[in-house]
Amino acid sequence: MRIIDNFDTGAAASPDRVFLIDAESGFERSYAQTSSFTHRFAHAVRARGLGEDTKIAVLGRNGVLMYETILGILRSDAIWLPVNARSGLSEMVELLSRMDCDVLFYEEEAAEVASAMQELDRPVETVPLTEEAIQSWIGAQPDQGFSPSSESVESIYAIQATGGTTGTPKGVLFSNRNARYIVSTFEAVAPFTPTLTNPYPVYLASAPLTHAAGQLMQLIMRQSGTAVVVRSASPTELLSLIDRFDVTHTFLPPTVIYGMLDSPEIDQHDYSSLQYLIYGASPMSPERLTRAMDSFGPVLAQLYGQTETGVPNVWMSPSEHAVDDASAGNDRLTAAGRVTPGTDLVILDESGQPVPQGTVGEIAVAGDGVTPGYYGDPEGTASSYSGRYFLTGDIAYMDDEGFIHIVDRRKDMIITGGFNVFSAEVERRIMAFPGIAECAVLGVPDPKWGERVTAFIEPTAGETTDLDRLREFCREALGPIKTPKEFIIRASLPRSAVGKVLKRELRQEIWGDSQRRVS
Repeated sequence: MRIIDNFDTGAAASPDRVFLIDAESGFERSYAQTSSFTHRFAHAVRARGLGEDTKIAVLGRNGVLMYETILGILRSDAIWLPVNARSGLSEMVELLSRMDCDVLFYEEEAAEVASAMQELDRPVETVPLTEEAIQSWIGAQPDQGFSPSSESVESIYAIQATGGTTGTPKGVLFSNRNARYIVSTFEAVAPFTPTLTNPYPVYLASAPLTHAAGQLMQLIMRQSGTAVVVRSASPTELLSLIDRFDVTHTFLPPTVIYGMLDSPEIDQHDYSSLQYLIYGASPMSPERLTRAMDSFGPVLAQLYGQTETGVPNVWMSPSEHAVDDASAGNDRLTAAGRVTPGTDLVILDESGQPVPQGTVGEIAVAGDGVTPGYYGDPEGTASSYSGRYFLTGDIAYMDDEGFIHIVDRRKDMIITGGFNVFSAEVERRIMAFPGIAECAVLGVPDPKWGERVTAFIEPTAGETTDLDRLREFCREALGPIKTPKEFIIRASLPRSAVGKVLKRELRQEIWGDSQRRVS
């Protein structure tokens, strides 16, 4: 089994169905047309003498040509390097260089990256990501009949950089075994229900297809679904697209869902086609979740997993968000979900032993979803394991119903005055306060407390945060120890290419006059 088999399954069942739609232009490609393209591309890779060790990157935002090129790489013997086009110039060059990129397909807005790659000591072939340039690169090749050199489930099909929110990104190896785990798990936890309007799934691909949104794409393709590809859209525009295309599935970070809920058009569209509005990457506040369920219906689903362990390792289904047709309440809605079928997940103490139910420890995962290792980093690979379990660095506990509650990243736990404070708990409370778009809580060195609980606040656009009310709001639920001793208002917080707040950048900052501090 190879990852491209998911596309081939859908193409064989419905070759004439629309596979990709450009949300902006309406341009369409059928499964048969995309299949032809990928075979020609894979033949071209081989004809150019590029083999199993060749690493190819596609640097562009979500688009029809961008995704077809990715599928062409996945059909070939080469290895795909997923890089988010929203990353910074130096970050992209550093990542591609460290992962030994051989060929780079790039959009015009990434021309600086291509120029920088050409100046490296190690030669990199760069090709503009345009229809004319791609067709010229492919040349006259057969549009069918490509046979891979190996069909082993252990073959590596991609090397993806970690999020790098707490340190230098690492290159995670993805095998075809990992791909099989991911799509089979999605099939188990998120079954699609055909309707008269939607006999096949329709996926709104707004989040970058280079990351978790692309993993969900494997499920959509396998079921002969259609992907509405969104290059860039506001939360209000996303609401319209769900209605316009009768979308059944989408994957969005919480911050985008917050923007949709705050849109003046939230009540002006029909969302009845939705079956799964999946969120992940960071938790949603229970208050916002309840409002989202009221607006979109019983379709909210949460996934948890890491680049190294596959997604989803933990899943909270739409039905688990509710009890007796009402919101399940904060105790449930603050959870990440239950362990998915086929996932071997344990919670370990510092000595590597499983903890009792209800006790906090580190999430560790074993099984087919776990990466074979980090590219070119055997020491980093070895240090990430406790026995056969991969250590995620996420601190959590399991409640008596089997729900996993993630309380913090191991590196983000704050020790203040001798007490442990989990930043995620404080962040959830802050996010429940009106007018907060995003926040990050971390410990700042303090001569009295050891670490001072500090909250960085990004207000919703056009809103002013009443810090005295916010402080009292936190104190009511958290008490004096966990309540931040300092609030810092920022117009925006630093984020990774997939929208995660970069706490490492906040830690590294030197306080300046450009930010307002309130102690």
